[in-house]
Amino acid sequence: MLAKNFKKFSILLIVTSVLMPVSLYARSSAEIAEEIRKQQEERDRASQQLKDAESRLASYEAELANSEEGIPKLEAEIRQLEAEIERNKIELDLQKKNKELKELEKEQKEIKQNSTLKTIYMDWRVESTADVKEILHSFDFKKYEQYSSVLTSSQSENIYSLSDELGKINKDIEDYESKLAELDRKNEELQQRKKELEESIKRLRYSVYATSGEISNLGAALQNADRNISELSNEQRIAQLRENEILNNTPPPNSGGGAPATPGSFSFVTQGRDLYQGHGVGMSQWGAHGFGLAGYNYQQILTFYYTGTSVTGGYQNSTINVEGYGTMNIEDYVAGQGEVPAKACGNAQQAAARPDKYVVDNPNTVWDCWPEEAIKAQVVAFRSYGLVHAGGICTTAACQVYNGTQNTRWAADETRGQVVTYGGQIANTLYSADNSQGYGTAHNDTVFQNLFGDGTPYPYLRSVNDTGIATTTSWTYWQYQTHNYTFDSVKNMIQFEANASYNDAWTRANLTAILNDIGGTITNMTFERDPSLRVKKVVLHGPNGTRTIGGWWFKNLWNNWAYDIGTYDYIYSQTFFMNTN
Repeated sequence: MLAKNFKKFSILLIVTSVLMPVSLYARSSAEIAEEIRKQQEERDRASQQLKDAESRLASYEAELANSEEGIPKLEAEIRQLEAEIERNKIELDLQKKNKELKELEKEQKEIKQNSTLKTIYMDWRVESTADVKEILHSFDFKKYEQYSSVLTSSQSENIYSLSDELGKINKDIEDYESKLAELDRKNEELQQRKKELEESIKRLRYSVYATSGEISNLGAALQNADRNISELSNEQRIAQLRENEILNNTPPPNSGGGAPATPGSFSFVTQGRDLYQGHGVGMSQWGAHGFGLAGYNYQQILTFYYTGTSVTGGYQNSTINVEGYGTMNIEDYVAGQGEVPAKACGNAQQAAARPDKYVVDNPNTVWDCWPEEAIKAQVVAFRSYGLVHAGGICTTAACQVYNGTQNTRWAADETRGQVVTYGGQIANTLYSADNSQGYGTAHNDTVFQNLFGDGTPYPYLRSVNDTGIATTTSWTYWQYQTHNYTFDSVKNMIQFEANASYNDAWTRANLTAILNDIGGTITNMTFERDPSLRVKKVVLHGPNGTRTIGGWWFKNLWNNWAYDIGTYDYIYSQTFFMNTN
């Protein structure tokens, strides 16, 4: 009874509000219906996007479940979080559209309710004019009952239904608003979790770099980080391109050099020539040649040059994306290597039996054939490097030389699926032509470094001394001595480079800071070297203390300066020394 009377009283209040001169509706029911249709289309699109996002999320969750411990697992979790955040954003948009639709539906229902109430009221008023006048002048329970009896006729059931529907719509709108708030809160939590994971990855990477003992436990992290090791920073790459252009376009010097140093002066003596020998990190191709001649097998060659590694099989079904060729099987890629000769040196009987593998050596050239084990060492290093960069690799010396033939198929078959591994992961097997400048190969962080001489040391790319076994080239012991200079010359060089437009703003600012920090004057200069005797850092001494410039960078800056002032008096390798009186 109370519920029924409450309904009647609610309807009376609604009718009273209809009679009040309140704001008019700006849109018709038909206009709202058209907007609802458009909103529904948008909602349907959002629903499909949500399904797609949920599908991606499911795949990332599966990836996370199957990942090993370490950085890949954290990165998989980040991708999962990103997919969940994306899904939540789409759902957020969907819930907003649902809310907008409900508000439009509410607006439409209110128009219908008001229209129905007006119709009922006007019908009743026409039929009961006298009663209306009485109700408007005074109000008592009897008159209320009389009025209610009219509104509780069969027509008023529509009012009750509309009122109930509006109540449900209002509840839906409240629910959507609650969902929106919850999704916003959840996304904030996910973003925070993502940030924490990214910090964890940074800490893991640092652990990998700093402690070689942790490499085996975090081997999965190493593979991802390895992908960037052979790539110079953009800053270093630009600097190297300019230096290469300078050294390529300047007539080569004689092998003599400057005069004996006078008191207070010095000259630079360099051994080797980086432009023609290569970066000097990892396996030496001419070193492998010498090891092959000395009777070493390819596994011994590889594990000598890549410290602490193993040669592991099982990768023959891997694929690689090769620029200009598309995706191919790794063995087809290896069979087309163009880094070293494709044929092994053999006798006439071997060449006749296996012309695909052997050729009789021509003593007048070193490029018709190589020792069999040296070629196989190159092939395994080629396969390993290719798989580390399998997402996309060029076919020139900037990556690896691939010629599209199948001429090294024999070596690919005999080393099928074998790669160099460290800590259970494929090693980034850097190599170059002649990595010894008389003292062996370089630490990777000696060559790949920032302006201050700091780099990321990799435990399997350490300096090894292949002197005495590696085949020497015309550049291995090549020397050049510059003219005489003073410490003021070095200061002038740094000041010049600090103002050179071809150096970026960061480099210029830091060169200026280096001189200012030591007091504006250079009183002495010493070198920090790796075991190959390449200069890792140049230590500048001044009245206020010391600062360092990376050995690679010092050579680069010096050569830029020598070119720009017209002396063409270059430091040709990172293996350089000061010759003083």
